[in-house]
Amino acid sequence: MITPGKLSPISPQLLQALKESRFAVVILSKNYADSSWCLDELTKIMECQDQMGQKVLPVFYHVDPSDVRRQKRDFATAFRQHEEMFKGEMDRVNNWRKALTATANLSGLHISAESGGEYAFIDRIVHEILHNQQPDGGDNNLVGIESHVDTLNSLLESTQEVRMIGIFGVEGIGKTTIAETLFRRIAYKFEGSSFINNVRENSSTTKDICLLQEKILKDTLVAHQGLMIQNPGSGANMIQDKFKNKRVLIVLDDVDDFQQLEYLAETHEWFGPGSRIIIITRDKHLLSDVDDKYTPALLLTDQALELFSRHVFERIALQMSSRTLQIVQFALRAVFLSPWKFWAPSFMEEGKEVCGKVH
Repeated sequence: MITPGKLSPISPQLLQALKESRFAVVILSKNYADSSWCLDELTKIMECQDQMGQKVLPVFYHVDPSDVRRQKRDFATAFRQHEEMFKGEMDRVNNWRKALTATANLSGLHISAESGGEYAFIDRIVHEILHNQQPDGGDNNLVGIESHVDTLNSLLESTQEVRMIGIFGVEGIGKTTIAETLFRRIAYKFEGSSFINNVRENSSTTKDICLLQEKILKDTLVAHQGLMIQNPGSGANMIQDKFKNKRVLIVLDDVDDFQQLEYLAETHEWFGPGSRIIIITRDKHLLSDVDDKYTPALLLTDQALELFSRHVFERIALQMSSRTLQIVQFALRAVFLSPWKFWAPSFMEEGKEVCGKVH
């Protein structure tokens, strides 16, 4: 039932929050259209979607999406009363109709008596939002990262068993960067996740180990922010107790001692089904109990040239003429090419073409 009377307009603070939000979850119930305030808010949300690309996820809570789309049944009743109450503001009423229709045309979630428990839908909403978060753009500047991430990800998938994966190799080949990129992309799939950087540097004392254990637990268990671990043994027992039925993603970076694994992620049995544990190390011998191992390959010639150019060449590019720029690019390619490629006729002809135009 719609009751007459003036409702407070949407506050400037809420309007600003709507504009700055990247996602909007709209819960549409049978009585949703009774509220002119909710309809005004929905109109603003759909404006943000059209003008700023905000992602809208409609949730049809025990209501048929077609009733929302066409304003039928409870929605038809509400709008008959709105048209009577807002006779002088029919543009506003029509905008409400358009907003409801546009919302119902979006892909969303339909909760009904036959669809199962609401908890599962809450989980799906969270996953939907996390999955659609756009990266900050940093991954775009990582040369050759995609093939590494795809290969590593393939080692983690296709089973509900606990899997431990080792990444090993010499320093500086990108082990941590690859793991960080994959972690950002898949963490939303797990009930909890933690990325522990520089285990080697941060585990020299008993207290250090306890702090690492606390971080793992606090990262993955929001309700345990105040916990304190007194010794590594009790910390290991706590990790096992809290995670044995939980699907978690744990990354341990720069591990160099078996004792670190003993206290942070000793066995598969510590973790719930579907958990993934990634161990990054320079020492292959520490990976005796993992399910699979991955060693990142060195950059290909073209990738090495691209990386070198991005970090060195682009800084001075603006100070060069286009012709000088072309010559420097050619010289860099020559440096990275093997001798037989350098003396290839096609490459020599390209060099003459480039250098012959310099005046």
